[in-house]
Amino acid sequence: MIQVDLPVAFGSGTMLAAALEHHTSARTWPYLYQRGLARNLIFQVLFALWLPVYLLVNYFGFQTSHMFWHGESLTDYPALLPVFLILYFLTNIAGFHAGAWLVLRGRARLARLIFVAAFTYFALWMALQPYRTLTLGTYAEWEAGTARWIWTNTWFMGVLAVGALVFFVGMTAMYRSLKQEASELAP
Repeated sequence: MIQVDLPVAFGSGTMLAAALEHHTSARTWPYLYQRGLARNLIFQVLFALWLPVYLLVNYFGFQTSHMFWHGESLTDYPALLPVFLILYFLTNIAGFHAGAWLVLRGRARLARLIFVAAFTYFALWMALQPYRTLTLGTYAEWEAGTARWIWTNTWFMGVLAVGALVFFVGMTAMYRSLKQEASELAP
């Protein structure tokens, strides 16, 4: 859902910056920052962003939580996708920068906690308004009370499961590779 994609993008940026925590040498920090930012952006493109875009295109009502946008599909809002993509990347880069700032101040744990907070927000967003966040269909179907629960669509649930797996496997791989590179450059 758009309402949780941006906080998760921010949190994933802080998490990947936290991988650099044991290496803050003034000599190599700019290099590591750039490497970390590049891997963060690669992670977003390959492992994270595909799911929200897929959901916007194919499950518009779910991805917008049946809020604010009353049209039936993404094509009813031609500016929404480009605006979302710009905001997504700006939010993610801001998250990486905030995480790097925290790392330089010895607060990498806080950067990781921001990642946890983003997913806590995600869970609460869904749990506190299930009929808005756990249903599929158009706004009109949601408003009429005929929107289907997400678990009644096997394909959709499979996409969500694969998306979660790809996200967390990719996050783990990128985090470990950044941590490894930072430790190899440690003074």
